[in-house]
This record gives sequence, structure tokens and C-alpha cells, in this order.
Amino acid sequence: MKQQATLWAAFAFAGVLATGASAAPFVLEDLNSRLSGDTAGGGVTEWRVNGVNHLFQEWFWIRVDGTSLGDREHRLSSFDILAQQTTDTNTFTDPRHDNLNVVYNIDGLLRAEVSLSLRGSQCCGSDLAEQVSIVNTSGGALSFSFFEYTDFDLGGTSFDTFADFTPTATGGAFRQDDDTGIWRSTTVVTPRPSFWEIAYYATTLGKLDDDMPTTLSNTVSPLLNGDLTWAAQWNVTLNDGQTWLLSKDKLLTPIPLPAPAFLLLGGLAALGALKRRAA
Repeated sequence: MKQQATLWAAFAFAGVLATGASAAPFVLEDLNSRLSGDTAGGGVTEWRVNGVNHLFQEWFWIRVDGTSLGDREHRLSSFDILAQQTTDTNTFTDPRHDNLNVVYNIDGLLRAEVSLSLRGSQCCGSDLAEQVSIVNTSGGALSFSFFEYTDFDLGGTSFDTFADFTPTATGGAFRQDDDTGIWRSTTVVTPRPSFWEIAYYATTLGKLDDDMPTTLSNTVSPLLNGDLTWAAQWNVTLNDGQTWLLSKDKLLTPIPLPAPAFLLLGGLAALGALKRRAA
């Protein structure tokens, strides 16, 4: 409770966005890495490492059963922002802001806080730690489904060769490789998703944005050769005042190759300028 009060005080001191803000852009930077997007729009839409953007979109959806929100999923960014700030957590290494906290009011039923923390490197890799905390503020028991959707464009191109999901007893890992075999993304999630889906763009995105309730398909793993996306779904029931926590870590790394292969990275940067879709 003390930590929560301190956090809200920090938001108030730093200055926060007005409720119902129509745009809430953010930028995080650390060493060789840059993350940006809009928490009142499309979510995270850029993750650059050494100048190459590896991400088209990553964001969150929620469906709250048996309420005024209806049976469909809603983008988290469609709800009022209570507070948002960026901060620096490693001043001596890189003084730029590398951490984002944003808090949403989900129709007076739930309060959701999303935290993103970016870590770059001196060479090629990059790491993004993510936490989501959802508190039931409705006054009674509540069931909801929370979704994460991720569309990597590894190496700056939309075509990737491989994506799979490996479940564990307590969580799971999504892995995706790019078309040249140079870049890999690994995402570890806890707790284990209730359902998951790997599909070609924009199959899953269309399900999340339509007017129908969605249950992810638990297919296809592995999926090969195309504009690959993945998503995870957690079905949760909370009593009034209870909190649900989601922890994730995304790692972007080059796949080890003989030294001459890394000369291709410069070419991939150029290909990034030919990206197939407008944000």
C-alpha cells in the first residue's frame, strides 16, 4: 500500500496526461536501443536496435465479461489514462528515459498499470521487460480476458521464417526468427497463457478488433515463412480489491553466424526503409 501511494505521488509530481487524452506518445532510449509508440493509440510501434526497427506493433486488449463493455475485446488504449510518466533508471550508463509507467481506468471496473523497461547494449542485442498489474475496483467479483498481440518485423522486414510457442508449468516462451537467419526474438511470459495463437498478419488482429468475443486457437506452432504474428490470452477472475500480475521479458539478439554474415546487417537497415505497411 505504501509503494502504491508513493507511485501515485510520483505521477502527480512529474505531471500526467489528462483523462481521456487523444494522444499519449512516448519514447524510451538506452544505449543502442529505442522504443516508441502511443499509449492512447496503437501501443508500441517501434523497437529500434542499431537503427533498425524490428517491431510493427505490440499491444494489449481486454474483454470484461457480463458488464456494460459488452462481449467484445477493447484495446487498452481506448480507456482513460489516469497517469503516465517516463523515467531514467540507469543514469550513470545512459541518462535518457528508459522506463514507462501508464495507468488506465477500465470503465470504473478495473485499474490497469503497464510498465515497460528498455535495456540496450554496447553491441547488437536489446531487452524489454514488461509488467502488467490489474486491480479489481468494481465492488464485486469480476472475470476478464487479457490479450497481448505482437507483430515483430525482425531485421526490418515483414517476412520471417519461423515462430513457435513452448509452454511450461508456470509460463511459456514465444520465439521468432527472421528471413535471413540473423535475428531472433524470445519472449518469456509468466503466468502460463490460457490460450495462444500464431498466425499470419492480420488474422489475429482482425479477431481482436471485431465485435465478437475471441478465444485464441492454440495453433499453429511452429508456423513458417510469412508475415508472422503471435498472441496470448489469460482468463482471470478476481474478487473486489484483488490484483492480477503478468510478467514478460522480450529479448532481441542476433543469431550467431560467421563474421561475414553480419555484413548483411547494413543491407537489412536499408530494407527497413521499404517497410510494407504504414503505421
